[in-house]
Amino acid sequence: SSQCPAPASRRAHHRGKPRSRACSVRMSGHAGSSPAPRFSGHPRRPLVRTPRRSPVSTAASTSGRGLRRSLVLLDRDGVINEDVGSPGVCHVDDFRLVPGAAAAIAKLKRAGATVCVVTNQTCVGKGLVTELELDGIHRRMRDLLQEEGGEDASIDSIHVATTISTIPCDRRKPSPGMVLEAMAAHGFAPDDTCFVGDTATDMQAAFRAGAGVTRVLVGTGYGEPVYEALLRVSARENAETARTRERSRDTETETETET
Repeated sequence: SSQCPAPASRRAHHRGKPRSRACSVRMSGHAGSSPAPRFSGHPRRPLVRTPRRSPVSTAASTSGRGLRRSLVLLDRDGVINEDVGSPGVCHVDDFRLVPGAAAAIAKLKRAGATVCVVTNQTCVGKGLVTELELDGIHRRMRDLLQEEGGEDASIDSIHVATTISTIPCDRRKPSPGMVLEAMAAHGFAPDDTCFVGDTATDMQAAFRAGAGVTRVLVGTGYGEPVYEALLRVSARENAETARTRERSRDTETETETET
């Protein structure tokens, strides 16, 4: 398949500074809970609920254990900033951070992780936003992150695919091009890479980049329905477990009485 060129906005940022909800996606717990496994190993692990409030805090809690060197790739809309729906953020005034995102990114950076943004922005290919305007939106993102998270809340590079879905492109998610690009640019292997996203295209891109890439599906943006579904499943399982224990206790009591 053909490759779409990297936009000028991404090249400039280099100099300066995953939609199905498959059960193969591993989710991590709350930032304040027990530490999650490191960003390595096979991604097919049991699902654990992820918080809605701070979408990248799960990755931040993981990196707080002292990673050797890790690359954390973040989708943009629905992970760093609030997803405003199609066609996406077309003006700087529409860019608003998800609560907790800046603090989580700062925590990742303090732990020594390299943090990059990997995002599809087909609004450029559709002619709704120019590359210069997209540059301005990303400058706004960087400014807001540092305003809310301090100097540590920085992004190492931004990788953008701007072509529309009808044009073949090896970089646009769910293709793995941008993930591979970021790993190559910063010198990381799949086993040292984590992708945090809110859609199946994010998870597919990460999987196609290498089985060792850890995939984290957050409960914000398009990941929210999954989060809500997991809560319902968990509630049913907890209720069934409680009923099973109650029946077991009743049986034990009856047996002791007969004895």
